[in-house]
Amino acid sequence: MKTSHNFVVTAAVFLCGFLDYRVSANSTNINLNNLVDTVLEDIQGNAEADGLDPFCFNGSTTSFGAGLFTGLLTLTNGEMYGAETVFRYGNAEQTVDADTGRSNISMALGFKNLTYKTDYRASWGVLSTSGVARGQVRDLYLDLYALADVKNSSDVTVRVAAVKVTSVGDVTAAVDTGNPVSTAVEDEILAAMLTFFKGYVVSVMEDEFKSTLNNILASRHFDLSD
Repeated sequence: MKTSHNFVVTAAVFLCGFLDYRVSANSTNINLNNLVDTVLEDIQGNAEADGLDPFCFNGSTTSFGAGLFTGLLTLTNGEMYGAETVFRYGNAEQTVDADTGRSNISMALGFKNLTYKTDYRASWGVLSTSGVARGQVRDLYLDLYALADVKNSSDVTVRVAAVKVTSVGDVTAAVDTGNPVSTAVEDEILAAMLTFFKGYVVSVMEDEFKSTLNNILASRHFDLSD
Protein backbone atom coordinates (compact mmCIF):
# COMPACT_ATOMS: atom_id res chain seq x y z
CA MET A 1 0.00 0.00 0.00
CA LYS A 2 2.87 2.35 0.86
CA THR A 3 4.61 1.48 -2.37
CA SER A 4 1.42 2.19 -4.32
CA HIS A 5 1.01 5.56 -2.58
CA ASN A 6 4.61 6.55 -3.34
CA PHE A 7 4.11 5.57 -6.97
CA VAL A 8 0.98 7.71 -7.24
CA VAL A 9 2.72 10.70 -5.66
CA THR A 10 5.76 10.27 -7.89
CA ALA A 11 3.58 9.97 -10.99
CA ALA A 12 1.58 13.04 -9.98
CA VAL A 13 4.75 15.10 -9.46
CA PHE A 14 6.09 13.95 -12.83
CA LEU A 15 2.80 14.74 -14.56
CA CYS A 16 2.61 18.18 -13.01
CA GLY A 17 6.16 18.87 -14.04
CA PHE A 18 5.46 17.67 -17.56
CA LEU A 19 2.32 19.78 -17.85
CA ASP A 20 4.17 22.79 -16.46
CA TYR A 21 6.90 22.28 -19.08
CA ARG A 22 4.31 21.93 -21.87
CA VAL A 23 2.49 25.07 -20.74
CA SER A 24 5.71 27.07 -20.54
CA ALA A 25 6.84 25.75 -23.92
CA ASN A 26 3.54 26.61 -25.55
CA SER A 27 3.06 29.97 -23.83
CA THR A 28 6.04 31.61 -25.54
CA ASN A 29 4.31 32.42 -28.83
CA ILE A 30 4.75 36.17 -28.32
CA ASN A 31 8.47 35.85 -27.55
CA LEU A 32 8.86 33.27 -30.28
CA ASN A 33 7.20 35.51 -32.83
CA ASN A 34 9.46 38.30 -31.61
CA LEU A 35 12.50 36.11 -32.31
CA VAL A 36 11.27 35.26 -35.82
CA ASP A 37 10.40 38.88 -36.58
CA THR A 38 13.79 40.05 -35.28
CA VAL A 39 15.56 37.61 -37.59
CA LEU A 40 13.39 38.64 -40.54
CA GLU A 41 13.99 42.33 -39.87
CA ASP A 42 17.73 41.66 -39.87
CA ILE A 43 17.43 39.81 -43.20
CA GLN A 44 15.28 42.58 -44.70
CA GLY A 45 17.60 45.36 -43.57
CA ASN A 46 20.77 43.66 -44.77
CA ALA A 47 19.54 41.73 -47.83
CA GLU A 48 21.63 43.64 -50.34
CA ALA A 49 24.79 43.73 -48.22
CA ASP A 50 24.48 40.01 -47.41
CA GLY A 51 24.14 39.01 -51.05
CA LEU A 52 20.51 37.99 -50.62
CA ASP A 53 19.10 40.66 -52.92
CA PRO A 54 19.77 39.76 -55.58
CA PHE A 55 20.06 36.14 -54.60
CA CYS A 56 22.14 34.29 -57.19
CA PHE A 57 21.19 30.75 -58.17
CA ASN A 58 22.79 28.08 -60.32
CA GLY A 59 21.64 27.27 -63.81
CA SER A 60 19.93 24.19 -65.18
CA THR A 61 18.83 22.65 -68.48
CA THR A 62 15.49 21.34 -69.72
CA SER A 63 14.04 20.26 -73.06
CA PHE A 64 11.34 22.04 -75.03
CA GLY A 65 9.18 21.44 -78.07
CA ALA A 66 7.63 18.21 -79.27
CA GLY A 67 7.80 15.78 -82.16
CA LEU A 68 10.28 16.79 -84.85
CA PHE A 69 10.77 20.18 -83.20
CA THR A 70 12.64 19.61 -79.95
CA GLY A 71 15.49 21.47 -78.34
CA LEU A 72 17.35 22.26 -75.13
CA LEU A 73 16.86 25.31 -72.93
CA THR A 74 19.71 26.21 -70.57
CA LEU A 75 19.45 28.85 -67.83
CA THR A 76 22.60 30.43 -66.36
CA ASN A 77 23.57 33.39 -64.16
CA GLY A 78 20.20 33.51 -62.41
CA GLU A 79 19.33 36.32 -60.02
CA MET A 80 16.27 36.57 -57.76
CA TYR A 81 15.16 39.93 -56.39
CA GLY A 82 12.76 40.74 -53.56
CA ALA A 83 14.08 38.73 -50.60
CA GLU A 84 13.48 41.79 -48.41
CA THR A 85 9.72 41.40 -49.01
CA VAL A 86 9.62 38.23 -46.88
CA PHE A 87 6.99 38.21 -44.13
CA ARG A 88 5.70 35.84 -41.45
CA TYR A 89 2.04 34.87 -41.40
CA GLY A 90 0.40 33.13 -38.47
CA ASN A 91 2.19 32.26 -35.25
CA ALA A 92 5.51 30.46 -35.23
CA GLU A 93 5.50 27.21 -33.25
CA GLN A 94 8.17 25.46 -31.25
CA THR A 95 9.17 22.50 -29.15
CA VAL A 96 11.91 23.02 -26.59
CA ASP A 97 14.62 20.58 -25.52
CA ALA A 98 14.71 21.10 -21.75
CA ASP A 99 18.24 19.70 -21.48
CA THR A 100 19.95 21.74 -24.19
CA GLY A 101 17.69 24.79 -24.20
CA ARG A 102 17.45 24.52 -27.98
CA SER A 103 14.19 25.37 -29.67
CA ASN A 104 12.87 23.61 -32.76
CA ILE A 105 10.91 26.30 -34.56
CA SER A 106 8.52 26.08 -37.49
CA MET A 107 7.10 29.12 -39.24
CA ALA A 108 5.11 29.99 -42.35
CA LEU A 109 6.65 32.67 -44.57
CA GLY A 110 5.60 34.39 -47.76
CA PHE A 111 7.13 36.82 -50.24
CA LYS A 112 5.19 39.87 -51.39
CA ASN A 113 7.10 40.26 -54.61
CA LEU A 114 9.83 38.19 -56.24
CA THR A 115 11.32 38.98 -59.64
CA TYR A 116 14.05 37.16 -61.49
CA LYS A 117 16.52 37.58 -64.32
CA THR A 118 18.46 34.79 -65.99
CA ASP A 119 20.56 34.30 -69.10
CA TYR A 120 19.29 31.57 -71.37
CA ARG A 121 20.35 29.66 -74.44
CA ALA A 122 17.92 27.68 -76.57
CA SER A 123 19.19 25.29 -79.20
CA TRP A 124 17.39 22.98 -81.62
CA GLY A 125 19.12 21.10 -84.43
CA VAL A 126 21.90 23.32 -85.78
CA LEU A 127 20.09 26.51 -84.75
CA SER A 128 20.27 28.41 -81.48
CA THR A 129 19.37 31.68 -79.85
CA SER A 130 20.30 33.26 -76.55
CA GLY A 131 19.38 36.27 -74.48
CA VAL A 132 17.99 37.36 -71.14
CA ALA A 133 14.72 36.29 -69.57
CA ARG A 134 12.96 38.34 -66.93
CA GLY A 135 9.85 37.60 -64.96
CA GLN A 136 7.94 37.55 -61.70
CA VAL A 137 7.05 34.86 -59.19
CA ARG A 138 3.79 35.61 -57.41
CA ASP A 139 2.43 34.18 -54.17
CA LEU A 140 5.39 32.07 -53.11
CA TYR A 141 4.84 30.57 -49.65
CA LEU A 142 7.01 28.22 -47.66
CA ASP A 143 7.41 26.52 -44.31
CA LEU A 144 10.77 27.12 -42.69
CA TYR A 145 12.13 24.91 -39.91
CA ALA A 146 14.91 26.28 -37.72
CA LEU A 147 16.98 25.40 -34.67
CA ALA A 148 17.59 28.19 -32.16
CA ASP A 149 19.84 28.24 -29.10
CA VAL A 150 17.75 30.28 -26.66
CA LYS A 151 19.48 29.45 -23.36
CA ASN A 152 20.92 32.96 -23.22
CA SER A 153 18.26 35.46 -24.32
CA SER A 154 20.92 38.10 -24.97
CA ASP A 155 22.86 35.81 -27.31
CA VAL A 156 20.43 33.79 -29.42
CA THR A 157 21.68 31.96 -32.50
CA VAL A 158 19.55 30.46 -35.27
CA ARG A 159 20.19 27.87 -37.99
CA VAL A 160 17.81 26.85 -40.78
CA ALA A 161 17.16 23.10 -40.74
CA ALA A 162 14.84 22.85 -43.74
CA VAL A 163 12.78 24.88 -46.19
CA LYS A 164 9.63 23.45 -47.77
CA VAL A 165 7.86 25.44 -50.49
CA THR A 166 4.10 25.00 -50.03
CA SER A 167 2.74 27.14 -52.84
CA VAL A 168 3.90 28.93 -55.98
CA GLY A 169 1.45 31.20 -57.77
CA ASP A 170 1.72 32.57 -61.28
CA VAL A 171 5.13 32.82 -62.93
CA THR A 172 5.61 35.30 -65.75
CA ALA A 173 8.44 35.48 -68.28
CA ALA A 174 9.58 37.70 -71.11
CA VAL A 175 12.63 37.04 -73.27
CA ASP A 176 15.04 39.31 -75.09
CA THR A 177 16.40 37.21 -77.93
CA GLY A 178 19.89 37.75 -79.24
CA ASN A 179 18.99 36.31 -82.64
CA PRO A 180 15.70 36.79 -84.50
CA VAL A 181 13.45 33.75 -84.18
CA SER A 182 9.97 32.96 -85.39
CA THR A 183 6.98 33.60 -83.17
CA ALA A 184 6.37 29.85 -82.96
CA VAL A 185 9.89 29.21 -81.68
CA GLU A 186 9.69 32.06 -79.17
CA ASP A 187 6.34 30.74 -77.92
CA GLU A 188 7.88 27.28 -77.42
CA ILE A 189 10.80 28.78 -75.50
CA LEU A 190 8.49 30.85 -73.30
CA ALA A 191 6.18 27.90 -72.59
CA ALA A 192 9.13 25.72 -71.62
CA MET A 193 10.62 28.45 -69.45
CA LEU A 194 7.38 29.06 -67.57
CA THR A 195 6.73 25.38 -66.90
CA PHE A 196 10.32 24.68 -66.00
CA PHE A 197 10.94 27.72 -63.84
CA LYS A 198 7.82 27.21 -61.71
CA GLY A 199 9.24 23.85 -60.60
CA TYR A 200 12.84 25.04 -60.61
CA VAL A 201 12.14 27.90 -58.20
CA VAL A 202 11.05 25.29 -55.63
CA SER A 203 14.47 23.60 -55.63
CA VAL A 204 16.19 27.00 -55.66
CA MET A 205 14.36 28.08 -52.50
CA GLU A 206 14.58 24.73 -50.71
CA ASP A 207 18.31 24.20 -51.36
CA GLU A 208 20.28 27.25 -52.46
CA PHE A 209 18.21 29.84 -50.57
CA LYS A 210 18.44 27.74 -47.41
CA SER A 211 22.22 27.45 -47.78
CA THR A 212 22.61 31.20 -48.32
CA LEU A 213 20.48 31.94 -45.25
CA ASN A 214 22.63 29.68 -43.09
CA ASN A 215 25.81 31.36 -44.33
CA ILE A 216 24.33 34.69 -43.23
CA LEU A 217 22.96 33.46 -39.88
CA ALA A 218 26.25 31.78 -38.94
CA SER A 219 27.65 35.18 -37.93
CA ARG A 220 24.45 36.57 -36.38
CA HIS A 221 23.72 36.79 -32.65
CA PHE A 222 20.37 38.22 -31.54
CA ASP A 223 19.63 40.02 -28.26
CA LEU A 224 16.07 39.35 -27.05
CA SER A 225 16.70 40.22 -23.40
CA ASP A 226 14.52 43.36 -23.43
